[in-house]
Amino acid sequence: MEYDRDWLRDRITELPRAGQVVAFRLVELLEAAVDVRDDDEFRLYKDFEPEKIRQALDHVSWGTPLPEVAGDLMSNLILRHSLPNANHRTAIAMLQFCIESVVADFEMPRTHLDDDTWKEWVDPYIVDSKRLITVRRNNVRFQRLEDLGVDLVERKDGIRIRLTDFELDMHWQEALSTYASRHEEHCTAFARSVLEQTDRPELVERSGPTKREFVDYLETGLVERDFRELF
Repeated sequence: MEYDRDWLRDRITELPRAGQVVAFRLVELLEAAVDVRDDDEFRLYKDFEPEKIRQALDHVSWGTPLPEVAGDLMSNLILRHSLPNANHRTAIAMLQFCIESVVADFEMPRTHLDDDTWKEWVDPYIVDSKRLITVRRNNVRFQRLEDLGVDLVERKDGIRIRLTDFELDMHWQEALSTYASRHEEHCTAFARSVLEQTDRPELVERSGPTKREFVDYLETGLVERDFRELF
């Protein structure tokens, strides 16, 4: 994985402290994913956009119930798409860190791609997430296709989208807002499912971290963490 590290470091250091800490951790996560996966799987298909990380953090409902904070964080990192690849994988890792920042003994259910847990319940959330963000960006095009009698479209990764399952008749700006909200709800449901998988239902009602608590944990609580274990 080749990129201009000096350029990226300069762009990241222009961000406020919270954005810097999250951005550097996301880059570490991306590099860890590359270390344990086939390079072909992690080709850089777009530029880094670190300023979008600040935007994502600004849209998280910090201090609300833990599933909402973790789900908002995951959703907004995915929606802003700041990394050149692996935005879903790294967002799941950030969801894990968000929970760990207030639950020190939290143990994340296995979410490795080659694990049965992934196939059974993680992958369906990711697939539906990709459907939502694709419709969000293409509702006008998809409405025209539907008007022409097309019912099914397929993304480049083989994910199929049945157009009749989605409301398409709206202005593109309304679609951005509507499907962003639906995506946040979807990721909050994923966060709740993660907590339920741990057999600790009381965590669903626990308050999530503030932005400062989360950033402090990323900066000081993960110093010795081997991120490759997450992939």
